[in-house]
Amino acid sequence: MQFPRLFEPTVSDHAVVRWLEAVRGIDIEAVRAEILDQGREQWAAQGAVHVRVPQLGVSLVVDTGRVITIVPHARRSRG
Repeated sequence: MQFPRLFEPTVSDHAVVRWLEAVRGIDIEAVRAEILDQGREQWAAQGAVHVRVPQLGVSLVVDTGRVITIVPHARRSRG
């Protein structure tokens, strides 16, 4: 007899971060420091909400001095 699924299993972002740290051995604090090192003194002093990091192809989205997400720059399609 097969029972119906009550829910579709998912994985939270928090669990992904902990997996990367515990299983893959990634130093999360080093990653955090690397993100904050992207011109922090300039954008923090200006109260920026969107910081382009063209050399890495991303933008930082900032809310009251806290980086809340990283957005990859759009890539132009050839064709």
